[in-house]
Amino acid sequence: MFRANDMNAPKIVCDISDATVAAAIATMKTAIAAGADAFHLNISRLDIASTDELKAIFERIRVPVFSSNRRASFFAVYGESPFEPRLETDEERMSSLLRSIRLGGAGVDMEMDTFHAASEDIAIVQERAAGLASGRDGVGRLGEVTFDPTAIARQSEFLGEVKAAGGFSVMSCHTSRPMTADETLVLAEAAAARGADHLKIVVRTRTETDRDEIVRGALALRRRSPLPFVIMPMGGATLAERAALFMLGCAWVYSQPKYVPTGFDQQPLPELLVPMVRALRSS
Repeated sequence: MFRANDMNAPKIVCDISDATVAAAIATMKTAIAAGADAFHLNISRLDIASTDELKAIFERIRVPVFSSNRRASFFAVYGESPFEPRLETDEERMSSLLRSIRLGGAGVDMEMDTFHAASEDIAIVQERAAGLASGRDGVGRLGEVTFDPTAIARQSEFLGEVKAAGGFSVMSCHTSRPMTADETLVLAEAAAARGADHLKIVVRTRTETDRDEIVRGALALRRRSPLPFVIMPMGGATLAERAALFMLGCAWVYSQPKYVPTGFDQQPLPELLVPMVRALRSS
């Protein structure tokens, strides 16, 4: 789906978090006109009685749409208050994503900690054993990743089901702390081993040094990642870094269809990314 060196592959992905199917379709059509050539659909925000209602979106939108079903707490990053999710367990969430493929969706986004059930103490030991800095010199858990063998086995099984249904997969990790360049490679190798097609890393940053380390991580991934990837910072004043990281080797870049008063304004609009993608495609 996403390939860094294929200029014909989709490049500008637009996040969709509308509350109704009709609104999502309208937002997507507007975003396509603005330059989006693929969509990430947050289906947990949709007010639908059944996943089958997504079929209307997949029938009306003619560019690839891949779906996630985030936990309620995730949407705080967009300035939204927590909500009561329609599907609560990881098995329920992933089942809805598999159903979305069978309804015409192009792919799924699954968090790297899906099916995780180990305690915090065990999890940090597992992260350290996998090669992360967690547990060393007071460094906490990376967050949204598991190295629990039972969870990994179920993730691999699910990703195999997605592939068998004709879809592609993105494994995503939104970290709870800054990370090193070496740690990005640990995630890339883990996602590939579990059967993912693509890797998305969103790193919580606090300082300019944290953001500089993401640049080093992107360069390391460009040289050694077994998967097409996207890496970006999460925090204030990071819009420029997001654009620069795309030019340093990310296979795609995220946008949002509009700015809202309480939302996250460091993710650009599609039209702001079009000149950059054109420059890359003409290089």
